[in-house]
Amino acid sequence: MSELDLYARYLDLVARLGRSGDDLAAWVEDKIRQEMDAEIDKSKEKNKGKTWKKERVETVGVKEPQDNEDFGTFINRAKRYFDRWVELSGVSTLEELSYLICSEIALQACDENFAAYVKDRSPSDMVFLKAVASAYVARRNGRDRNRSSFNTRSVGRDQQFRPNSSGGSGVAASRNGGKGHVRRECPSRPKEANSACSVPKSPSNSCAAESGCDRRGKLKIESCKVFDRVSTLLRNSGCNTEGVSKSLVQKHSAKEIQAENRGDVLRHPSSDKHQMINFPPASSGKKWEDLVSKIVLNLDSLLGKSTLDHKLATFVNIFYQTCLETFGAKQHQTKCLPQRSRRLLQMDTLR
Repeated sequence: MSELDLYARYLDLVARLGRSGDDLAAWVEDKIRQEMDAEIDKSKEKNKGKTWKKERVETVGVKEPQDNEDFGTFINRAKRYFDRWVELSGVSTLEELSYLICSEIALQACDENFAAYVKDRSPSDMVFLKAVASAYVARRNGRDRNRSSFNTRSVGRDQQFRPNSSGGSGVAASRNGGKGHVRRECPSRPKEANSACSVPKSPSNSCAAESGCDRRGKLKIESCKVFDRVSTLLRNSGCNTEGVSKSLVQKHSAKEIQAENRGDVLRHPSSDKHQMINFPPASSGKKWEDLVSKIVLNLDSLLGKSTLDHKLATFVNIFYQTCLETFGAKQHQTKCLPQRSRRLLQMDTLR
């Protein structure tokens, strides 16, 4: 904030508060003067920090010669650095010069946090520098102790008794005198102590209690029908459903079963319900009209209340698939259908 801004603030305060006397004007001037002094002190501290950093950088640059620099040039440059460093530091006595060199060695040997801590305190002699360094070390060690104690409390009780990773003595158990474990984890502890944690076996899980098992405890194999074929299955009386093992069911082709039953299966387009519609085989000499009439009779029961286009499209799909499966896929293709049926079939396919 510049002096012009401060003066403008002063005039604004006087105008808003009113001129009630010299005391108010003096109070405002005193406040503004304090703010100006604080701004000046901040600028001086900032410039002092820049100067101190520049001195350290120039001192560090003497450690090694530059590129293509001979020994004589390096010595002369180091001498100029030292003279300029002493001049900027304001050293006039041997004691001050000794302190300047020793403090620089200490700052270069320590980390940046310690250097910043010393710079903020601005020690003037070796005694003050030692006191600042001791205070820094004590403060840092105290913070480390607090952090370690906090971590010890947060990890929990179990980790406090773990054996050390260095293979030391660890904690001795009071039961057998062994080391490296606590009493509750002692291997010589009797097993009866852990019996409370065991879960008793439920009688419902036992196969002997199953009513469908035989004397040897095995489930009986019963017979069932799969696609009108007699197969075997394992039935559990404790379940409300029946499961058929794949290894117990004979593999049958769907086409063989349909040909054997002389019929096809129509699937409801919006559910998994099946409706058996018996179609005559190709060898009976029936024409397409018989198939069409049988499909139309069962279309209402399959679709229910649907739109006309939906029924027509479903009829075309059923009719086309029935023709391919009944009369042969190579002889009857989509081109054999009427034009409207082909268009409806294409629309339903796009959906």
